[in-house]
Amino acid sequence: MPDGIAELSSLEDLRGFVERRICDEAQFLAGAFDFDEQLLRRHGRSCGLHFRLRGPRAVQYSAIWDAACHAILFYDCNGNRFQRIKLAECLQLQDELADIGGTSDTSDVKNACVSFH
Repeated sequence: MPDGIAELSSLEDLRGFVERRICDEAQFLAGAFDFDEQLLRRHGRSCGLHFRLRGPRAVQYSAIWDAACHAILFYDCNGNRFQRIKLAECLQLQDELADIGGTSDTSDVKNACVSFH
């Protein structure tokens, strides 16, 4: 899949999209392996999510959602970036990130994020 633009309306959509994209790249069956996420913070503020899929034989793929740049960066098991997907701006995603990060101010998301280019 070439770099492109995706429209996602919730964190649940984001999680599903990331897991499916990694599984497609790795040729894994979606839902068959551990998939988790970690909140990313910069200067104490939520700025995105780090996703990790643990496959067989300790293989790990990951993705980073940069909330300020509205992008997801995907990395293979060697740490090489294999794709960058631009997201259509969605205020609901930032609101949900602020909720799980413990802040109600969505401007914190834009102020805190660092670009992962």
